[in-house]
Amino acid sequence: MDKDCIYYLSHPCTTFGDPAANRYAAAIYERCLSDMHQITMINPIVIIPVNTEDSVAMIMCRKMFDVCGAIIMCPNWDKSKGCNEEFQWALQDNKPIYILNQDLTVFRYELAG
Repeated sequence: MDKDCIYYLSHPCTTFGDPAANRYAAAIYERCLSDMHQITMINPIVIIPVNTEDSVAMIMCRKMFDVCGAIIMCPNWDKSKGCNEEFQWALQDNKPIYILNQDLTVFRYELAG
């Protein structure tokens, strides 16, 4: 992972799982990844105020995403409406996508074909 890159941490918030538990897990992932890889991340789930309307939160997320050079998709991202939208942003903007497993291993996502 590129230490000069700012990574966007995509974690389920309101459409999958418990929002409070999701905020806690996202903070743990951020801390572990930062310590393990010495990378800088923007973690919107811990920045956006609780109870922010989803549509407003996604506008805020897009602004944060735009300043990042890559995205890290946390476990269960595929079950989250917001994470799926963020994944599409990365594809559209041709930004590197990394998939985080629950055991904290990270691999780069590559399109098949």
